[in-house]
Amino acid sequence: FNDVFSSFELLPSDRQQADAAMNPQYIAIYLTVLLVTSSQAGDTTAKAERRQILDARNRLIDIVTAGFYEVVGFEFEESEKLCRKIIDENKYVNAPSEISKNKKLLLKDCTQHAMALLSLATAEQAGYSHHALFVKYGLKEVVHAVNRQRRRLVDDSVRRIDEFVNSLTPKQQRKAIARNLARWSAQMKRATKVTRKMFVFRSFLRFYYFEGGI
Repeated sequence: FNDVFSSFELLPSDRQQADAAMNPQYIAIYLTVLLVTSSQAGDTTAKAERRQILDARNRLIDIVTAGFYEVVGFEFEESEKLCRKIIDENKYVNAPSEISKNKKLLLKDCTQHAMALLSLATAEQAGYSHHALFVKYGLKEVVHAVNRQRRRLVDDSVRRIDEFVNSLTPKQQRKAIARNLARWSAQMKRATKVTRKMFVFRSFLRFYYFEGGI
């Protein structure tokens, strides 16, 4: 039997490797390398997940912004329609003399005034000399139509934000990306007047486009 078992004896080099493997210091080094490797793999996964969420969040912001531009376009179109009625009846007479004879420039100047009025919370208090003229030709109706579009914009944006946040896992919802979106959504919901809703909405866009918001 000794001859049989002798064939299974470790060679000196193998025995040294086995002894080294049982060395506590070797085991500690091995475990450290294993933990670091696992940690790096976990970090890579977390970064990839965060990148995916950020990309999806950015697409959400792009969609919301596109809706905002549509509303601005609607404001411009309605303002221009209003001004065409005024100019066609030769009622827009307070324009600077250098543009009063050019209908295209006159329309541009009038449209800018109309859009400025639409941007004011209380146009009557703005001191605009053209205010009464614009009201006579339908400013209030334009304001109502524009405000419906603005309210719909904010409501749609809130719905999209909430759907995005709710699609995340509870752990993801506790991260800054989701918490910031939820905060802006809550502020828009709390606003009751259209002017306040739009103030919060513009602040929301400014936060992400100009303030580097997460």
